Amino acid sequence: MSDVAFGDPRLPPRFWSKVRVDESGCWIWTAHVDRGGYGQFRGTGAVCRAHVLPISLKHPKPDPSMTASHLCHVRECVNPAHLAWESMRDNVKRSKDLITHCPKRHEYTNANTGIHLRGWRYCRTCHRANAKVRREWRQLQTRSTDSQQQSPSE
Repeated sequence: MSDVAFGDPRLPPRFWSKVRVDESGCWIWTAHVDRGGYGQFRGTGAVCRAHVLPISLKHPKPDPSMTASHLCHVRECVNPAHLAWESMRDNVKRSKDLITHCPKRHEYTNANTGIHLRGWRYCRTCHRANAKVRREWRQLQTRSTDSQQQSPSE
């Protein structure tokens, strides 16, 4: 339909307060992101992916089977110039090998990429960090349980 400029009044000021422009021209969503790394925005009560709102202003969704795809390959980007409507099949085919970083922005290198038994890859940096958090949580739980089981000495 029409171009969407940064700060477009058709989106609420609360939306724009959660966006910053980076050096590559991406409009980076700085608020909540889901587990997949996509920005989330609560508009009129319903939570939606933040990048869908600006592209919907530029081009209405042509078909229910279409998805808003990031041509820049940055999941937090909400710049409609970096987005296009396409089928999920085309999106996956186009981007599968082009994703070079995990959702936490760690680069997928040979040293930092693990392959799960089921075939999908994972970031070893994130995997180690998550394992450390789980280990610390278990230790804390064990200490808590041990201190509760000990009877006070008289």
